[in-house]
Amino acid sequence: MTDKFKSNAKGLESPADEHFIIVPDDDADLTLVPRVIYIGSGGSLVVRDKSGVDATYYPTDNSYILFRAIRVLDTGTTASNLIGNL
Repeated sequence: MTDKFKSNAKGLESPADEHFIIVPDDDADLTLVPRVIYIGSGGSLVVRDKSGVDATYYPTDNSYILFRAIRVLDTGTTASNLIGNL
């Protein structure tokens, strides 16, 4: 496969080229810090930042939050089908 963009520097505004399933967990940080989080089914989404501060977002179905969360908490999160984009 040819990747004509492999020599370009990747910035936060660049499209993601990897992804992983996010399973909310009150006790464990994400193994990778995503650039954005895709939400398949909307609801509440409780995320923690690198300073340890939690915040609740209310995304709709098939939306994204542009936030580099270190943890997605289970308690308070009703959104589902979460995918981290790198």
